[in-house]
Amino acid sequence: MTERGLRDLFEAALDDEPEHIGLVDDDIARGRARRARRMRRLAGSGAVSVVTAVAAVTIPASPLSIVDGDEDPNQVATTTGIVAPEVANDPLRRDLWHSIQESLPDDARLADGSSVHGLTHGAPGIRFVLEKQHQGHDRQIGVNIALQNARPELDNFHPCNDTNSELESSPFDGTCEAGRDAEGRWRVFGTHDDLSTGAVVLEGGHVATTVTWSDMAAEAEEDGQVTAETAELLSPQEADAIASAAWHVGTERDEAELVSGIDLTATLDAWQQLAGTLEDELELGPLTPVRPDDDAEIGGAYDDTTGAISDIDRQHQSGVIAARYRTDEGTEVDVVIWQKDRTYDTFCHPRLPLCDSIDAAHLEDEDRSDLLSGISSLGNRAGLYVALDSGEPVDPDEPEGAELNERVVSAQTRLTQAVSLLGDDRHSDL
Repeated sequence: MTERGLRDLFEAALDDEPEHIGLVDDDIARGRARRARRMRRLAGSGAVSVVTAVAAVTIPASPLSIVDGDEDPNQVATTTGIVAPEVANDPLRRDLWHSIQESLPDDARLADGSSVHGLTHGAPGIRFVLEKQHQGHDRQIGVNIALQNARPELDNFHPCNDTNSELESSPFDGTCEAGRDAEGRWRVFGTHDDLSTGAVVLEGGHVATTVTWSDMAAEAEEDGQVTAETAELLSPQEADAIASAAWHVGTERDEAELVSGIDLTATLDAWQQLAGTLEDELELGPLTPVRPDDDAEIGGAYDDTTGAISDIDRQHQSGVIAARYRTDEGTEVDVVIWQKDRTYDTFCHPRLPLCDSIDAAHLEDEDRSDLLSGISSLGNRAGLYVALDSGEPVDPDEPEGAELNERVVSAQTRLTQAVSLLGDDRHSDL
């Protein structure tokens, strides 16, 4: 895929992007970008957005925001680019961007025509694209910055020593440093072995910040060949400056302001309604809950009425809710909603074709033409997965397959809108 093609892909995915839901573009959803199935690391820090599906690709709120052409009149122009409404109208995010601007490397600037966006579902954080000079030309770097309340034991995150065999790759595969910095904060810095991605975690006091970055050129995949320049995107000093600027903004807020995410308990309580929404949107007839035969592997409590298997830490609102349904024709539908405790944690699940890690969703090589699926970001540490297993090949480029895919996309979007947020008293009209 050419740079222009990649630009068009993200422009389509982000056009008229609402803050609260994961956007799904119709053309993308019809599978015209199926090669993006193997695109990795498009979702930054704890937001599993982008990716995939086997026969369909859904791209909600990506951190790699490139928007060319007409500007959104609701956005706010600055001397360095366009700030989206969810940043301009949010004091924390606005202060975060102002602070970050002062910490950027001298040779870096906001990419022409791009916007500074907030993370989805009210999460305290921002995402943008930098242009940075390298060997006489600009490299575009997707940057994702998330704030969160700090964990009590700051030094519990040890990616340099604790390898996760379930991950295909990690930004700590190459360089990895962990230890206390001069201010006593727990700092972890890492880059992928091909330097295409990197991450820094800075945690101290009541504030934790996670910064991830990726080379946009390395995300463009053409016939199985990934082109990436082996050169440092951000130096440790540059990354530390950005993370420290974000961390200091967090220290000016109460800890409660840094806590965000979905309310898993309330979402589970409303699961009967969510299942009804799924059934209405798919238009495949009644959906009958399927009792898990893999419950020993999945774990959690099964509800015969709703079909939901839940394993939730109610204090920290982390965990997972999964459900499988079957139509009268034998089509199986999976729904998985999860939330990690920390933005930098890794979450894997037997019913997911990925692991949600610090820098993205890492996919398996599974290639199934009978599966329509998509993933949406729900803030900076949660996600939603919807999959339809038809049992027979589905071509989303053909009318029948396209219609079915649109139903899956619609169901995913409605469920994304309907989940309960922490501190959210609204009641969605499902």
